[in-house]
Amino acid sequence: MNQPTNLRTQQYMVILSVLFILWAIYIVLTSIGVYDKTGLIKVKTTSPSSAISVSSLNYSAALLGTGNSNNRLLPGKYLILAQASGKTTSEVVSLSNKKVVNVSLNLSKPNVLPSIYSINFSNTSYLLGQGISNGQLGLIEKSLFSFAPNAKNITFINNSVSYAPYDPNTSTSFIMYFSLKIDSTSYKAAMYYSSLNSIDLTLSNSASIKVFDSGVVSF
Repeated sequence: MNQPTNLRTQQYMVILSVLFILWAIYIVLTSIGVYDKTGLIKVKTTSPSSAISVSSLNYSAALLGTGNSNNRLLPGKYLILAQASGKTTSEVVSLSNKKVVNVSLNLSKPNVLPSIYSINFSNTSYLLGQGISNGQLGLIEKSLFSFAPNAKNITFINNSVSYAPYDPNTSTSFIMYFSLKIDSTSYKAAMYYSSLNSIDLTLSNSASIKVFDSGVVSF
């Protein structure tokens, strides 16, 4: 009478063992996939009670943890911020696939948070005179702040605007080119847009190497 019961028990154990092995293989493969497509940010602070948060362009801040934190994130540029006892300090970091970035935040030496309002945007009237809207100008400024949050002066260069050829039968977006200076460094910009509510801004350096792509920024 016990033999069928024991046999069923053995079968259940075999099935459970197979399921456990498959689950372990899935976890390993998933971990490898996450590792290949993300980078690791290791944050250390001087206060174990500090709240650590991260934010990036088009995304609101998210809490990473308190004290110290290790987090895998998709490639991009991030603002890492720590707060404790009314003090705030931050650092902007760039993350790429498989890269490890170490961030040390000293709350005994708080710094001023980067702000788009602390940047002096010069000659904006020139861009507005080339046919873009105030909303698009705001998106350009937002994108440039994401690229250079610690910049002091950003100047749009006169007589630098040009447009890519547009064929209404095949084109779905417009491309406007212009030049600018971020502090003392010159860049070539390309703004891609199909409506007045969103843009995609790219920057290339003096060697014509693309150094920034905002992705689609909208309001």
